[in-house]
Amino acid sequence: RVRSLEASARVVESATGKRPVLDDAAAEGRLAELRTSRVRQHASSVSKWNTALNGLPEQAAKRPAARTKLKNLLEAAGFTLEAYDRARLDAVIASNSVGAKMPPSITNYTQWTVQEVTPVTKHSVLYRLTSSDRKRGTP
Repeated sequence: RVRSLEASARVVESATGKRPVLDDAAAEGRLAELRTSRVRQHASSVSKWNTALNGLPEQAAKRPAARTKLKNLLEAAGFTLEAYDRARLDAVIASNSVGAKMPPSITNYTQWTVQEVTPVTKHSVLYRLTSSDRKRGTP
């Protein structure tokens, strides 16, 4: 995995045969942003919303174009879009927090209910869980 500027430089050098200039601060920023964007994209594809949202409010504060991305990820994570008008989105960006209230539904998550708790030993227990999601049922 390419997680640093030096690792990116090694990839460029092996592909082109030329060592890139690493003194350019703007290039370093663009490459770092690209790496975080790829991490965010992968996290979104596997429904890891906390990882996908990590650092996005700070990025949205610097770049207004990232506000749309933040709004879309908040919606996918279950935070209602209506609640995130411009003022609320500004507050999320300023505080780097979406609030303490759990969203009513989360994309690609299934709600489970604890039906029964059976103690097995002093340090273990069995939980019986049920879900109303027909895709999660057992035959």
